[in-house]
Amino acid sequence: MIRIRHHKTNEERCLLQAKKYQRKFPHVPAISSTELVAQKKLDNGRSGFEKSGLIIVDVRSAAERSISVIPGSVSLADFEDDICTKSVIESKMNEVDNLIILYCTVGYRSGMEATRLKKMYGLENVYNLDGIVAYTHAAANEQKDGRCNNLHLVHPLTQNGTYKVHTFGPGWGHVPDMYEIKVFPFFDRSRRMIRIGATAFYRTVSSWRGPFYFCKKSDGITPS
Repeated sequence: MIRIRHHKTNEERCLLQAKKYQRKFPHVPAISSTELVAQKKLDNGRSGFEKSGLIIVDVRSAAERSISVIPGSVSLADFEDDICTKSVIESKMNEVDNLIILYCTVGYRSGMEATRLKKMYGLENVYNLDGIVAYTHAAANEQKDGRCNNLHLVHPLTQNGTYKVHTFGPGWGHVPDMYEIKVFPFFDRSRRMIRIGATAFYRTVSSWRGPFYFCKKSDGITPS
Protein backbone atom coordinates (compact mmCIF):
# COMPACT_ATOMS: atom_id res chain seq x y z
CA MET A 1 0.00 0.00 0.00
CA ILE A 2 1.38 3.38 -1.03
CA ARG A 3 1.06 6.15 1.53
CA ILE A 4 0.58 9.65 0.25
CA ARG A 5 2.45 12.05 2.49
CA HIS A 6 0.67 15.29 3.19
CA HIS A 7 2.97 18.29 3.18
CA LYS A 8 1.68 20.95 5.55
CA THR A 9 1.18 24.44 4.24
CA ASN A 10 2.78 27.44 5.91
CA GLU A 11 -0.60 28.34 7.37
CA GLU A 12 -1.02 24.88 8.87
CA ARG A 13 2.50 25.00 10.34
CA CYS A 14 2.04 28.37 11.98
CA LEU A 15 -1.35 27.43 13.43
CA LEU A 16 0.09 24.24 14.91
CA GLN A 17 2.88 26.25 16.53
CA ALA A 18 0.46 28.85 17.85
CA LYS A 19 -1.93 26.32 19.35
CA LYS A 20 0.98 24.62 21.10
CA TYR A 21 2.01 27.89 22.74
CA GLN A 22 -1.55 29.00 23.53
CA ARG A 23 -2.14 25.73 25.40
CA LYS A 24 0.67 26.65 27.79
CA PHE A 25 -1.64 29.33 29.25
CA PRO A 26 -4.90 27.54 30.07
CA HIS A 27 -6.15 30.41 32.23
CA VAL A 28 -5.98 32.88 29.32
CA PRO A 29 -8.65 32.36 26.65
CA ALA A 30 -7.25 31.94 23.15
CA ILE A 31 -8.53 33.78 20.11
CA SER A 32 -7.67 33.14 16.47
CA SER A 33 -6.60 35.67 13.88
CA THR A 34 -9.60 34.65 11.79
CA GLU A 35 -11.83 35.75 14.67
CA LEU A 36 -9.84 38.97 15.08
CA VAL A 37 -10.17 39.82 11.39
CA ALA A 38 -13.93 39.32 11.65
CA GLN A 39 -14.02 41.64 14.68
CA LYS A 40 -11.89 44.27 12.94
CA LYS A 41 -14.28 44.33 9.98
CA LEU A 42 -17.00 45.40 12.43
CA ASP A 43 -14.92 48.27 13.81
CA ASN A 44 -15.45 50.48 10.76
CA GLY A 45 -11.80 51.52 10.50
CA ARG A 46 -11.57 53.18 13.89
CA SER A 47 -8.13 52.96 15.51
CA GLY A 48 -6.36 52.87 18.84
CA PHE A 49 -8.31 53.07 22.08
CA GLU A 50 -11.37 54.46 20.25
CA LYS A 51 -12.22 51.05 18.86
CA SER A 52 -15.59 49.84 20.04
CA GLY A 53 -14.91 46.87 22.25
CA LEU A 54 -11.56 45.92 20.73
CA ILE A 55 -8.11 46.82 22.07
CA ILE A 56 -5.16 45.13 20.36
CA VAL A 57 -1.88 45.14 22.27
CA ASP A 58 1.48 44.29 20.69
CA VAL A 59 3.79 42.83 23.35
CA ARG A 60 6.79 42.38 21.02
CA SER A 61 10.03 44.34 21.30
CA ALA A 62 10.51 47.74 19.66
CA ALA A 63 12.79 46.18 17.05
CA GLU A 64 10.06 43.81 15.93
CA ARG A 65 7.36 46.47 15.96
CA SER A 66 9.52 48.76 13.83
CA ILE A 67 9.00 46.44 10.84
CA SER A 68 5.21 46.12 10.96
CA VAL A 69 2.23 45.87 13.29
CA ILE A 70 -1.38 44.76 13.16
CA PRO A 71 -3.49 47.80 12.18
CA GLY A 72 -4.91 49.66 15.16
CA SER A 73 -2.64 48.00 17.70
CA VAL A 74 -0.74 49.75 20.49
CA SER A 75 2.43 48.76 22.27
CA LEU A 76 2.27 47.08 25.68
CA ALA A 77 3.99 50.07 27.29
CA ASP A 78 1.47 52.51 25.83
CA PHE A 79 -1.40 50.29 26.89
CA GLU A 80 -0.20 50.17 30.49
CA ASP A 81 0.68 53.87 30.64
CA ASP A 82 -2.55 55.12 29.05
CA ILE A 83 -5.07 52.56 30.27
CA CYS A 84 -3.94 50.40 33.15
CA THR A 85 -2.75 53.29 35.30
CA LYS A 86 -6.15 54.99 35.15
CA SER A 87 -9.19 54.44 37.33
CA VAL A 88 -11.12 53.10 34.32
CA ILE A 89 -9.72 49.62 34.97
CA GLU A 90 -12.59 48.55 37.20
CA SER A 91 -15.31 50.50 35.41
CA LYS A 92 -14.45 50.17 31.71
CA MET A 93 -11.80 47.57 31.01
CA ASN A 94 -13.81 44.70 32.49
CA GLU A 95 -16.99 45.43 30.58
CA VAL A 96 -18.13 42.39 28.65
CA ASP A 97 -17.85 44.09 25.26
CA ASN A 98 -14.27 45.26 25.76
CA LEU A 99 -11.87 42.66 24.38
CA ILE A 100 -8.19 43.13 25.19
CA ILE A 101 -6.27 41.05 22.68
CA LEU A 102 -2.53 40.55 23.17
CA TYR A 103 -0.26 39.29 20.41
CA CYS A 104 3.36 38.46 19.69
CA THR A 105 4.82 36.14 17.04
CA VAL A 106 3.06 32.87 17.83
CA GLY A 107 1.34 33.31 21.20
CA TYR A 108 3.97 32.68 23.88
CA ARG A 109 5.01 36.18 24.91
CA SER A 110 1.43 37.35 24.67
CA GLY A 111 0.34 34.46 26.89
CA MET A 112 2.88 35.43 29.52
CA GLU A 113 1.94 39.10 29.43
CA ALA A 114 -1.79 38.32 29.48
CA THR A 115 -1.21 36.25 32.61
CA ARG A 116 0.72 39.13 34.18
CA LEU A 117 -1.94 41.72 33.30
CA LYS A 118 -4.70 39.55 34.72
CA LYS A 119 -2.82 39.15 38.02
CA MET A 120 -1.49 42.68 38.22
CA TYR A 121 -4.62 44.62 37.24
CA GLY A 122 -7.40 42.11 37.70
CA LEU A 123 -8.41 42.35 34.05
CA GLU A 124 -10.85 39.67 32.99
CA ASN A 125 -11.40 40.12 29.25
CA VAL A 126 -7.82 39.46 28.18
CA TYR A 127 -7.27 37.15 25.22
CA ASN A 128 -4.18 35.54 23.70
CA LEU A 129 -4.00 35.81 19.91
CA ASP A 130 -2.38 33.08 17.82
CA GLY A 131 0.20 35.62 16.67
CA ILE A 132 1.14 38.06 13.95
CA VAL A 133 2.25 35.22 11.65
CA ALA A 134 -1.21 33.63 11.79
CA TYR A 135 -2.68 37.09 11.28
CA THR A 136 -0.85 37.47 7.96
CA HIS A 137 -2.65 34.36 6.74
CA ALA A 138 -6.06 35.47 8.01
CA ALA A 139 -5.68 38.87 6.36
CA ALA A 140 -4.37 37.33 3.13
CA ASN A 141 -7.36 34.97 2.98
CA GLU A 142 -9.73 37.92 3.22
CA GLN A 143 -7.91 39.85 0.52
CA LYS A 144 -7.71 36.85 -1.76
CA ASP A 145 -11.49 36.51 -1.66
CA GLY A 146 -11.90 40.18 -2.44
CA ARG A 147 -13.96 40.87 0.69
CA CYS A 148 -11.57 43.28 2.36
CA ASN A 149 -8.42 45.13 1.34
CA ASN A 150 -7.34 47.06 4.44
CA LEU A 151 -6.39 44.29 6.86
CA HIS A 152 -2.75 43.70 5.97
CA LEU A 153 0.05 44.75 8.28
CA VAL A 154 1.12 48.38 8.41
CA HIS A 155 4.33 50.23 9.13
CA PRO A 156 4.01 51.74 12.64
CA LEU A 157 5.16 55.22 11.61
CA THR A 158 3.61 55.72 8.18
CA GLN A 159 0.61 53.42 8.65
CA ASN A 160 1.13 52.33 5.06
CA GLY A 161 0.47 48.72 4.21
CA THR A 162 3.50 46.43 4.10
CA TYR A 163 4.32 42.81 3.33
CA LYS A 164 7.24 42.70 5.74
CA VAL A 165 7.02 41.08 9.15
CA HIS A 166 9.49 40.32 11.94
CA THR A 167 9.17 36.69 13.05
CA PHE A 168 11.90 36.72 15.76
CA GLY A 169 13.63 33.68 14.21
CA PRO A 170 13.39 31.66 10.98
CA GLY A 171 11.66 28.78 12.77
CA TRP A 172 8.52 30.89 13.10
CA GLY A 173 8.59 32.37 9.60
CA HIS A 174 5.67 30.43 8.12
CA VAL A 175 4.11 33.41 6.36
CA PRO A 176 2.20 33.67 3.06
CA ASP A 177 4.36 33.74 -0.07
CA MET A 178 3.90 37.48 -0.60
CA TYR A 179 5.52 38.30 2.75
CA GLU A 180 9.18 38.98 3.47
CA ILE A 181 10.39 37.99 6.93
CA LYS A 182 12.92 39.73 9.14
CA VAL A 183 14.65 37.90 12.01
CA PHE A 184 17.13 38.68 14.75
CA PRO A 185 20.74 37.65 13.99
CA PHE A 186 21.74 34.36 15.60
CA PHE A 187 23.65 35.72 18.62
CA ASP A 188 21.09 38.45 19.30
CA ARG A 189 18.31 35.89 19.01
CA SER A 190 20.13 33.52 21.37
CA ARG A 191 20.59 36.29 23.94
CA ARG A 192 16.94 37.21 23.74
CA MET A 193 15.82 33.60 24.06
CA ILE A 194 17.97 33.13 27.16
CA ARG A 195 16.35 36.20 28.65
CA ILE A 196 12.93 34.87 27.66
CA GLY A 197 13.60 31.56 29.39
CA ALA A 198 14.92 33.31 32.50
CA THR A 199 11.84 35.53 32.64
CA ALA A 200 9.51 32.55 32.30
CA PHE A 201 11.38 30.62 35.00
CA TYR A 202 11.49 33.57 37.39
CA ARG A 203 7.78 34.26 36.99
CA THR A 204 6.98 30.62 37.62
CA VAL A 205 8.99 30.31 40.84
CA SER A 206 7.94 33.76 42.02
CA SER A 207 4.20 33.29 41.49
CA TRP A 208 3.73 32.24 45.13
CA ARG A 209 4.63 35.78 46.18
CA GLY A 210 1.26 37.01 44.97
CA PRO A 211 0.61 40.46 43.48
CA PHE A 212 3.90 41.98 44.73
CA TYR A 213 5.93 40.51 41.91
CA PHE A 214 3.45 41.43 39.23
CA CYS A 215 3.65 45.12 40.08
CA LYS A 216 6.69 45.22 37.82
CA LYS A 217 5.95 46.31 34.26
CA SER A 218 7.29 44.38 31.30
CA ASP A 219 9.85 45.95 28.99
CA GLY A 220 8.37 44.20 25.98
CA ILE A 221 11.20 41.68 25.48
CA THR A 222 9.69 38.57 26.97
CA PRO A 223 8.95 35.27 25.12
CA SER A 224 8.11 34.83 21.45
